[in-house]
Amino acid sequence: MTINCHKSIYVFGNNVTWFLDLATGVLSISGEGEMRNGLYTSDIPWYSYRDLIKEVVIEDGVTSIGAWAFYGCTNLASVTIPDGVTSIGGSAFAGCSSLTSITIPDGVTSIGSYVFSNCQRLTDIVIHDSVMTIGDSAFYNCNNLTSVTLPKSLLRIGNSAFMNCCSLRSVVIPDGTVGIGTRAFDAC
Repeated sequence: MTINCHKSIYVFGNNVTWFLDLATGVLSISGEGEMRNGLYTSDIPWYSYRDLIKEVVIEDGVTSIGAWAFYGCTNLASVTIPDGVTSIGGSAFAGCSSLTSITIPDGVTSIGSYVFSNCQRLTDIVIHDSVMTIGDSAFYNCNNLTSVTLPKSLLRIGNSAFMNCCSLRSVVIPDGTVGIGTRAFDAC
C-alpha cells in the first residue's frame, strides 16, 4: 500500500480513519467511535511505517485506542489523546521507546495490559481520577519512571503492573484500592 501524504485517508474501524504525513511523521486518527483492535501488529495498517511516526494526534470523536495500535513506534515522542477516549487497549504503546510523558485523559476508565510496557524513556505519567483499573504489566520495564500518583478512583492494580520500574522511588496508593496484583512493584 502506498501512502500519498497529501490526499490519502485510510479506514481503521467503522467510522475511524487514519492519515500519515510522511514529511512530518504525524499520524492523525479521526472520525467517530472506536478504533479497531488489532490481534497483533499485522492488523495495524501503519505498522510498516512505525519507524517514521514521530507524533500521534487522536482527534475528538474517537472513543478508544485499539490494542496494538502504536506498538513498536520507536520514534514516537508525542501523543495527543482527547477527553472522549474511554479505553486504551492492550499493548497500544508498548515498545514506544522515545515516549517520555503521557497524560491519560479524564474519560479513560481502564488502562489495558502491557499498554506502556518497555517505554524505557517514560518519566512522567498523569493518570486522571476516572481510571479504575490498571492492567497486568501496564508499565512493565519503564526504567526511567520515577514517581506515580495513582487516582482516587483506582480499584485494581494488575499483576506486574510496575515491575522492573527500577527508578521508581515514590508511589501513592489511594485508600479505595482493593486489589494489588502479584509482583505489581517487583524489582522497583
